[in-house]
Amino acid sequence: MVRALVASLPPPPGGLSPRGPRSSRFRQKAASGSSPTSSSAKASLSQGIVRSALTCGAISTIGDILAQAVTRRQPGSDIISEVKDHVENARATDLKRTARMGIYGTIFYGPFQHIWYGLLDRIWPTKQFNHFLCKLLANQFALGPITLVTSFAWTYTLLNKQDQLAGKLRRDGLPTLQNGWKFWIPAASLNFLLIPLRLRVLFMSLCGVCWTGYLSNQSNAG
Repeated sequence: MVRALVASLPPPPGGLSPRGPRSSRFRQKAASGSSPTSSSAKASLSQGIVRSALTCGAISTIGDILAQAVTRRQPGSDIISEVKDHVENARATDLKRTARMGIYGTIFYGPFQHIWYGLLDRIWPTKQFNHFLCKLLANQFALGPITLVTSFAWTYTLLNKQDQLAGKLRRDGLPTLQNGWKFWIPAASLNFLLIPLRLRVLFMSLCGVCWTGYLSNQSNAG
């Protein structure tokens, strides 16, 4: 009799079981709790990439301008002579070359570095020596060749010299890479051991003023 009465009662609104509304509320809370976090993470990543792109673009531009200025500088010239010749030297700057390096830093090198360092920190998250060593080796023997090849390829493509790229890499690739190791291994050591993740791209970009100038000269030589 009791069972018959229970069976004759109408189901809860919406066809839910007695536990349905409660579990539904939990699911709604979980969904509402995860969505803002996911959106915030995506926004943070996008902002970081944009910031790194602009930073590297500016640094690449400055590095190339300085490299051209150093290349034009006459040995033994004094400061007064350099000041007098400043305007003429500025006119002699290859702005197309500078633009090439600036755009390369903006659309590739900056964003790629940001993602790269974030990936290394997820794979090797501590500052223990073994993690530091893995980061250092990955940075020099993976990021280094990628940067070298893409820089040469970018420059030679825009100069319409694609047919000469293979010879350029055979001739200058290894020496440039070796010089990069001499410069970047000490810089990368400081970067991984002392610099916070959010400032690493900026630090490496500042170090890269000198390196960008050298790399620009190498990319445009020959």
